[in-house]
Amino acid sequence: MTESPEIRSASDWDEVEETAARAGRAFPDETFELFRRRTMDAPSLPLENTLLLLVDGEIASSLQIYQRQCFLGGRLEHVGAIGNVMTLPEHRGEGHASTLLRSAASFLVERGVSVSFLIGDPGFYSRLGWRRLPSTKHVVADPPTLPSRSGNGSKWVSFDADRHLDELVDLYRRSFGRRDGTFARPSALWNGWVLRELVDRDDVLLYEEGGEVRGYLAYSVTEGTAVCHEIGYLGGDEERFRIDCWNALSERDRERIVWEPPLGTLADSLADADVSLSGETMLDATGEAPMVRLHEGCSLDGGRVDSTGELAIRIARSDWFWSTLDKF
Repeated sequence: MTESPEIRSASDWDEVEETAARAGRAFPDETFELFRRRTMDAPSLPLENTLLLLVDGEIASSLQIYQRQCFLGGRLEHVGAIGNVMTLPEHRGEGHASTLLRSAASFLVERGVSVSFLIGDPGFYSRLGWRRLPSTKHVVADPPTLPSRSGNGSKWVSFDADRHLDELVDLYRRSFGRRDGTFARPSALWNGWVLRELVDRDDVLLYEEGGEVRGYLAYSVTEGTAVCHEIGYLGGDEERFRIDCWNALSERDRERIVWEPPLGTLADSLADADVSLSGETMLDATGEAPMVRLHEGCSLDGGRVDSTGELAIRIARSDWFWSTLDKF
């Protein structure tokens, strides 16, 4: 006779590692090693934040709740970032993931956390209260190099974590810290996760103007595609900076460029150069989308926010985008 499912936090790191092994079974396109890094090596995942659903004493479903902070209303708020939602194939259709996600919501509320983020299928997660957020990337085939607007002493500098980490952290904070929904990245998170798991340190370039670091470009090159993951800039000529970013990617060994941040002033320059843009959302590309949920009302900028829809609209209006450097 099957017992009623038991839901609890992981009791030791062996159980956390077991969820990674089972996630590898549940998602055969991914690897155990990937899920192991996301669970055993992630710096923002306390032991108790792995939730398990057990059937007859065996793990049938699991998820992780990463402890993150994001900017809301001009200040940092503690939020939950839910990842690795897994149900074994033989237990699918039994409602376990939905049950576990409801438990995750209660887990967050009990700890005074009112907002959570995740990436997933809107058709499933919207039924449980999460609301889709916008995410667009622009794909360009065989892109030309744009007319250069470099000058005034601007140049690219290789990133050296020992010398430049504090500058990179400050550039990111000052570039994005006023945008609702943007995740905070302290030095430990950059050093222990982003620059170790999500982007190679050699694929971060710093942008100097007049001898001072004023911007950065984080990218990767895979199978002939150069992907611009994120840019940040604090100088006075944004259009020139974005053109220089584009040209830096064009000089890599690539057949196309995928530009993930908003194009901004670069869009007009691309149009003038007759570059043909083909846009697709994260949902188009992967079947998933970034989503947010408000578990309890909260005050932002002195005003009360009481619905997930209201919070999602506010984030969407803040020139926010979901950076792949915030994968959890």
